[in-house]
Amino acid sequence: MASTHHGVVYTKKWVVDLILDVAGYVPGTGISDKVIIEPSCGCGAFLTVIAGRLADDAIAVGKGWTSLGNAIRAYDIDSASIETARKAAVEALMTRGCPAIQARELCEQWIVHGDFILDDVPAADFIVGNPPYVRAVEIDRTKRSLYVKRLSSVTTGCDLYVSFFDRGLDALKVGGTLCFICADRWLQNKYGTLLRSRMGTDCDLVSLVRMHGVDAFDDEVDAYPAVTTVRKGVAADHLKFVNCAPEFNEADATAVLDWLMDDEPDLVGERFEAFEIDKPTGDRMYPLGNHDLVRFVSQACERLPKLEEAGVKLGIGIATGCDDVFLTEDDDLVESDRMVPIFYMRDHRRGNDDR
Repeated sequence: MASTHHGVVYTKKWVVDLILDVAGYVPGTGISDKVIIEPSCGCGAFLTVIAGRLADDAIAVGKGWTSLGNAIRAYDIDSASIETARKAAVEALMTRGCPAIQARELCEQWIVHGDFILDDVPAADFIVGNPPYVRAVEIDRTKRSLYVKRLSSVTTGCDLYVSFFDRGLDALKVGGTLCFICADRWLQNKYGTLLRSRMGTDCDLVSLVRMHGVDAFDDEVDAYPAVTTVRKGVAADHLKFVNCAPEFNEADATAVLDWLMDDEPDLVGERFEAFEIDKPTGDRMYPLGNHDLVRFVSQACERLPKLEEAGVKLGIGIATGCDDVFLTEDDDLVESDRMVPIFYMRDHRRGNDDR
């Protein structure tokens, strides 16, 4: 994802509301007695809504403004964004009756100019937000080395959001909830191996709302985002999964939220389908997509060996180093027992799977 600041893009209000609702950060549920962390607050898309919800909860139970100083911690490394977020959060408090002086004091305490991944952070009941999407090769080398040393699920090949996941899970209290909107690549690629493995140990991947192509941000994004919810605690056997069409919108989000909160069976909408997935064991990759595709891949994984186990060598491109010599369409160029067939994606698309 990319925007004005490196790796940063801002989330639309209806998506922020969905994430906070899924996480359980809802007025009237005692959130003024809890701690919530926003690890990359940017200009305050999440923070202003969080501040408003916290204020509503405190007012409902008669808690004073001065008692809320430790209820929120928001981090960012960009000082200009912090000032923008602070002003927006102050306004959110003042519109709910908080005196200006107290609103400013609270926001000074809540918002920290620092690196969430490396700084000491409080234990939290909720961690929510939209971590910046920065590819591994674009991360400052010094910081990347520090992240790898500090975090158990991070390697030098991990994109930045994996560090936010791992640090967030470390900071969660038992029973606490992390809910991010960010790339879901880690569920299906090599660098997500350690983080996937962690899902079966001290935390539980509860739900995934896959929003590829959905208009969820103020800018277009290059990554493939999903609303990902993880709870600190014993892992369940199933994942609640929602596969969204690009036209998925705010009205659909309401129906999806109701489904996520209930024990209802599969739900199919005009622009989404929601169903449960049996979780893979250990660090195995997750089959994601529409219902039929997930079922097909899951059954194939149960019946068939991995390609590598079957003797297939996998690579990105053929990479012979001298294609003009080693690649040919001339069947008579050399002895037939020296010829090895190549399978292209175009062969699959054309139905030449027996090539």
